Amino acid sequence: RDYLSRLVAAKHLPDKLLMVHQFRLAMLPDRQRITPAKGIEIVFHADGFGTQAEKNNTWNALDFPGRPYGTGFKLFLRQDTNMMDPAEVLDRSPVPDVVTYQ
Repeated sequence: RDYLSRLVAAKHLPDKLLMVHQFRLAMLPDRQRITPAKGIEIVFHADGFGTQAEKNNTWNALDFPGRPYGTGFKLFLRQDTNMMDPAEVLDRSPVPDVVTYQ
């Protein structure tokens, strides 16, 4: 985060997106230490593949902190079982700011 923030400032670049992938709480035990920085937009991205129920459980367990942090949701084209359609993804709360497909 600090390196990216310095790079943005030194090169006079537009803000950059830092995606922090997480699919288990234990992955980021010190998530509260990930803090905003000038020129950096942070998105906590719910990752992991599985059934719709498993993905919903992951989403609900991650406890997204809200602004200034964004929310992200990842869908896997091959590994997800009965992949959610766009309306199902956007029906969650909070609504994801970023949706990625892999």
